[in-house]
Amino acid sequence: CIGFNLGDKEDLISNKKLFKAVYSIDENHWNGKVSLQLKLRDIKGQ
Repeated sequence: CIGFNLGDKEDLISNKKLFKAVYSIDENHWNGKVSLQLKLRDIKGQ
């Protein structure tokens, strides 16, 4: 899983409480290999 520009949401994950996440499944092309990855779009506390 990877997410960009979500540093202000770190406390939602680190406090181990429930949260909702919006994500997409993307292909990651790196070093000649292709794999699937979750790309976080947004996180919201419940």
